[in-house]
Amino acid sequence: MEERGELTVVFIGDPGNTAILSLRLQEAGIEAFVKDESWVPFGFAGSVGRGVYKVIIPTADADTARPIIDQFLDDEAIDVSEDGEEG
Repeated sequence: MEERGELTVVFIGDPGNTAILSLRLQEAGIEAFVKDESWVPFGFAGSVGRGVYKVIIPTADADTARPIIDQFLDDEAIDVSEDGEEG
């Protein structure tokens, strides 16, 4: 298996936006994947915890990915906080 090296979270958002951004990065030849960190508290059947979805890429590709991410944010009119989370 190939060693990936350091990874960087470049976007945190809902499942739809993270999937779209991940695909745009992949189309540009950047290895990108979505990590689902959603949760449902134990004992609360039927309740849904706040979903946390992250787009993660190799750190070495961050400079190449930046214009793609910026264009995505502009296209989708997404407001993000300084920690990269949708808001």
